[in-house]
Amino acid sequence: MNISDFKNIDDSKNNIKSVFWPYFWAQNYNSENNKNVLFLGSDFYNLGSEINTAEFIIKNNLCLDFIRNNYRGKLYYKPHPAEKEELKALNLDGFEIIAGTETAEFFLWKNNYHINHCFSIASTSSIAAYNLGYNSYLFYKYLENCFKNETKSYLANYFKGLPKSALVTNLTSPLEEDRIIPPKDEVLEQALKDMLADSAGDVWILVSETKFVIAIIAVANLVKKLSPNRNVNLIISQHHRWKNLNLGDIKGFYKNTYVYPRLFYSLKPSRLISSIRTAFKIMRLPVKKEDIILGFSPYEFIENCFISYHKSNKKGVFIDKGVFDLHFNIRSQAHLGDKEFKFDKASFFYNKFFEPLLGLHKTIFVRYGEGIDHYISRFEEPVNLIYDQVFVLNNHLDN
Repeated sequence: MNISDFKNIDDSKNNIKSVFWPYFWAQNYNSENNKNVLFLGSDFYNLGSEINTAEFIIKNNLCLDFIRNNYRGKLYYKPHPAEKEELKALNLDGFEIIAGTETAEFFLWKNNYHINHCFSIASTSSIAAYNLGYNSYLFYKYLENCFKNETKSYLANYFKGLPKSALVTNLTSPLEEDRIIPPKDEVLEQALKDMLADSAGDVWILVSETKFVIAIIAVANLVKKLSPNRNVNLIISQHHRWKNLNLGDIKGFYKNTYVYPRLFYSLKPSRLISSIRTAFKIMRLPVKKEDIILGFSPYEFIENCFISYHKSNKKGVFIDKGVFDLHFNIRSQAHLGDKEFKFDKASFFYNKFFEPLLGLHKTIFVRYGEGIDHYISRFEEPVNLIYDQVFVLNNHLDN
């Protein structure tokens, strides 16, 4: 496959809305009265050939020096969940290491009153920090020479929505304060209000990645604000990082919570049987025709089953801008124009045989270039033909 083979969004539908991350309804804002700093670690030993590891470590330590020299509050270091030996290579003098493996997004939300600045090399959680009201900064542009070209392009695309003040290019210039108060999004509020007015049933929220944990809480709060007697249910496709969250912390926001294993493309008979069993379980869930579906994990197996078996229900999906541009609006990505995209055997089998057999929307999972993160994962059809509303999650300055 090449870039011309992908179906882009369908512009005639006019159902794609650019919205803010919905943290306004998470009701937990940052205090300006402290100088405490959090550094989010990275599992750089797992990046293999995608980086120059030795140079990365040197510059990572210089970034830690920069923080020590410029900030007088308490300094905290939160390791990446996959970090193991990385800590031994870093000079963390003066930093308190945060124990435990709680996800960065949930930690940021819970500690919003105690920490004012958040740093990382290239953590996707830095986007959450910025939109939650932290002064959020990334050093990846300062470390740019440590990354291979395709990784540099990926990072530039993913973080392009952040303000320039968030992207540190050198360690000599002072940093601008860039914190925001999470804004109320009238577009999102009105769109959900309209969906609730059109359908009287329950709301089902579907999620896989833990980076959306605060967003799904915020959307549940917004639904209850607009329709106080409405039941909101949660479906979790259990990404491995859910083990780092106490589900008891979020179950209280929902009437019912259902947890299913996250299922990947596989040709193993046991995995195929598990997928079939899970599909039938989802088919039997008590979903009524007037219920509303709000997804945060488009193209993943659990959500695909849910929306495929309830085609007549009103459906909305939330996709962060970096993912939307790369996976669903791919022809806008000029740097991918000369790439060859290849199925593996399992994803080819799913697309051509397994998904049609189960009555699911066909999905595409193809790799390009070198490196584990260079892939496209999406529905075969334009995403806005599958969902009634597509909400593209932007940082506040993108709109």
